[in-house]
Order: sequence, then C-alpha cells, then structure tokens
Amino acid sequence: MNIKLSDFVNDNINCLKVYFSKENSNIIGWKNIEFNIPFVTKATKMKTKMFHNKDMIYVYDVQTDGQKVVKKKFISDKNVNNLYIIGYNKEILPTHLFPCTDEIVYSIERETDIYRINNRMFIYVEKEDTIQYIYIKYNHNNTIDLSKMQTDIMRTISWIRRNVSLEPI
Repeated sequence: MNIKLSDFVNDNINCLKVYFSKENSNIIGWKNIEFNIPFVTKATKMKTKMFHNKDMIYVYDVQTDGQKVVKKKFISDKNVNNLYIIGYNKEILPTHLFPCTDEIVYSIERETDIYRINNRMFIYVEKEDTIQYIYIKYNHNNTIDLSKMQTDIMRTISWIRRNVSLEPI
C-alpha cells in the first residue's frame, strides 16, 4: 500500500515523520535496528540533550556545542500499513526565547544517525536509552515538486522494509 504525501501535507504541516511501527500501531520503538545504506557514504552522527517545555524543545548538541530552539505544533497522525505518520508545524526560534530552566517538563539524551536522501528527506536512526527508533523525516514546502518527493519517499520506505532488520522490544 502506498502513502500519498499530498494526503498529509497542507499549509499547516511543514514536517512529516514516517515511523516504522508494529502492527499498525503507534508503538514505534525497537530493541535493535541493523542496516547499512549503500547509497549514502556516511551518516551524520549527533549526540544531543533535549529539554522540553510545552511545545518548545531546547536542543543542545554535545559534540559541536550547537544550540537551537524548536517549536513544534502537532497537527495530525495516522497509521497506514505499519507506518505511523505524524504531521506537525515546526519552527526554529532564537535560543533566548526558551523559558527559564525551572519550567523544564522533562529532558532526554539521544544519539542520532542521520542519512540524507535529498535536500528535504532524511532517514533518522535514534537511540534513547535501550530503545531505538527509525523514521523518515520530510521537510515540506509548498513550492517544491511533490511528485519527486513522492517517488523518493516510496523508494525509501520500500528499501527500508527490504533491507532493515527491526528487532521488537
């Protein structure tokens, strides 16, 4: 079964995450994810600490000392053919807009490998404690050729399903 990007993106949604889930649910964590992407020379590796406050996330990259604040507004989600798709509106804000550290709701540390498919689409493999996640992140803009993105996302989903070993928790 194919997914159609046009069914998920609109003026309010500028970012999609397509998680590989278990049995058409929103259970997206895996015990072990193993694969090698031959068409990507190497992954970008990140180790981050993230601090959450309402709809804002302060992201600190431990390796590069990079900092950013991301504001995410959840718009919709859907389960389609063992894919859990989340659409949201994402905005990068100046770091000084993040509230006082006394107001942090929770924080996490995460290791991430990022594989570039094209300028707007990436495969993410994230490790958080003993749980791993794999998803395709697509950054949408209304001025792009959606048919090219549709082809790329379907090829990537197909490739992951054929070549990635996902060990359930």
